[in-house]
Amino acid sequence: MTEAEGEFHFSPRPNRASEINWHSWSPEAFEEANQTGKPILLSISAVW
Repeated sequence: MTEAEGEFHFSPRPNRASEINWHSWSPEAFEEANQTGKPILLSISAVW
């Protein structure tokens, strides 16, 4: 492995997560996803 291969490089494209219109978990969110044909993306985390 060369020195350059072992280095961590950040993506040249910035994180655009703030542009996502996130919804709280609710029946309305599921209904909107169903009506617009969009998937539900679920992110679960826990602190032990």
